[in-house]
Amino acid sequence: FGSIQVSESFHTIETFNGVTFVTYASEQTLNISYYEVSSTVWGRNPVTDLPRCYRQLTFKIYSKSVVTNGHLTIMLDGSSAIVDITNLKEGVNSVDGFTVISDYEDFGHYHPMKCYLTVKNGPNFMYDYTEFDYWIDFPRYFPLEVCTLYVTPNNPIIRDLASNISSWPKWLTIVNWVASNIDYPSEDADGDGKPDYDYIKHGKRDYWQLPIETLNLRTGDCEDYAILYCSLLRASGYDENSVFVMVGHTNELGKIFYGDSWHAWVRVNLDGIWTDIEPQDPTGIIAGFLMDFAMFEGVYRFNDVYFEKIK
Repeated sequence: FGSIQVSESFHTIETFNGVTFVTYASEQTLNISYYEVSSTVWGRNPVTDLPRCYRQLTFKIYSKSVVTNGHLTIMLDGSSAIVDITNLKEGVNSVDGFTVISDYEDFGHYHPMKCYLTVKNGPNFMYDYTEFDYWIDFPRYFPLEVCTLYVTPNNPIIRDLASNISSWPKWLTIVNWVASNIDYPSEDADGDGKPDYDYIKHGKRDYWQLPIETLNLRTGDCEDYAILYCSLLRASGYDENSVFVMVGHTNELGKIFYGDSWHAWVRVNLDGIWTDIEPQDPTGIIAGFLMDFAMFEGVYRFNDVYFEKIK
């Protein structure tokens, strides 16, 4: 797991040396009732370029009396942090100051979070212990707030793959590689005649994959192709103003063939000409032209730096 730390300063605690715990607090006297996520900020791991989450936690503590000398210790997957408590009042109190840092490997799993509350009670201490299941996952629907984090040009695996695709022009050889090496399974789960990849593979109506996941699975749907292709182009030297993942819906003509549908593709500036490319097709540009100008209208565009609603 990433770590849990005190928001302003970090230090760990192993034991309360020389302290004898003589009283276990009852729920009517002192207890850690629950915790809340007070804020969430998404960023990138500077080494892997994969999503990283910073969460501020607030713990709710019930006390029967005023407390001016206590400590709250939180342990999470081998990491621990402690804050001093000097102002617990009678009733329910909020104790904040904890930040949990989670990386890609931590997402989608429960993590035991052990909470120890100690309060000075005369010459000895009174304590309460509570354990919670901590859960964190990356948004996997059409996640407007984290779209840019899906494009990962600085991930080592993406950089290595981009450098190994050495033929020219880069945009064409890369789209050919993506279309030839990633498969879009056609299984239809609900009988509407359309592929239901996300539901069949991930059990969800919509599930966006990170580029490394698409490479590992060698399968994906439209946005997975587009995000992988955009990441590889960015890793190959296309700057943040020259390539975007496009997300759009069917226009009036497109609705005749595809119904009311959404699609994702890539838009690249090729020698001054903005060109729509379909990364599911090895020819790329022909299918891209038909998709955007004939069937779909772009609504959003993004890469690892920018996110913009264009219509």
